[in-house]
Amino acid sequence: IGRGGMGVVYEARREGEDFGQRVAIKVLPAAWAAPALADRFRFERRVLAGLDHPSIARFIDGGTTDEGAPYFVLEYVDGQPIDAWCAARALDVRARVDLLLAVCEAVAHAHQQLVVHRDLKPANILITAEGRPKLLDFGIATLVSSDEGTSGGLTRTGHVSFTPEYASPEQVRGERVTTATDVYSLGVLLYVLLSGRPPYVLANKPPIEAMRTICDVDPPPPSRVAPAEVARVLRGELDSVVLKALRKDPLDRYPTVLALAGDLTAWRQRRPVSAVPPTPAYHARQPVGKLVVDR
Repeated sequence: IGRGGMGVVYEARREGEDFGQRVAIKVLPAAWAAPALADRFRFERRVLAGLDHPSIARFIDGGTTDEGAPYFVLEYVDGQPIDAWCAARALDVRARVDLLLAVCEAVAHAHQQLVVHRDLKPANILITAEGRPKLLDFGIATLVSSDEGTSGGLTRTGHVSFTPEYASPEQVRGERVTTATDVYSLGVLLYVLLSGRPPYVLANKPPIEAMRTICDVDPPPPSRVAPAEVARVLRGELDSVVLKALRKDPLDRYPTVLALAGDLTAWRQRRPVSAVPPTPAYHARQPVGKLVVDR
């Protein structure tokens, strides 16, 4: 059911004496098993075995085939990529923000286990029929250095791979990847979900031009490119939240995924968001008391 640089994925059925279970099996074919790739595959297996969150595809088992190929077994996720799921249901802005908040919870859990995903994009975030996001594919994840902690976020550079449209400036420059890298990718994802288009158009650009765009060009606020009926909701606070997550310097972004989620929650609750400068005029516009707001 899938094939990529880190292995082949099969749909299968796990049978026991009194149970049956639909699963996905990821295998690194023996012909692919160069030492570096095999080490990376086993690293992904260890990472998944250490993660336990309802919005992360659950690790079930692992081992080696008779031919010597390492494999691991995951829960089978029957879902749609997050952008396609939102579009198919014509979700409003509030519902899309709620879905992104659920994704933030899963990414924050990985960060708490000292794991940076490094490839957050719609294809790796499937939404089930029940509306729950499931985070997939930790094949290029990396570990946060235990002596630095998740706030400092220094990581081992490791395997260099990413999806350009969702990659941070530090990724495309080959610099150290940190938890702020996942914050950036979540910012791109939020931009796409809210405006209906990516912050940059990289298709058909030469690699050096695409790199310059990611590293040096500030994207327009999402309200500027969104449909008119959505733009009025995005203008101001949500524009500021998205653009803060997309800042070029990792130190200028939200310090954690939970901080990003905190601003999105504040927006949902009609409280001030930290991404907007705390001017008297801004605070004067905030409602007092309990209001029902159509967003």
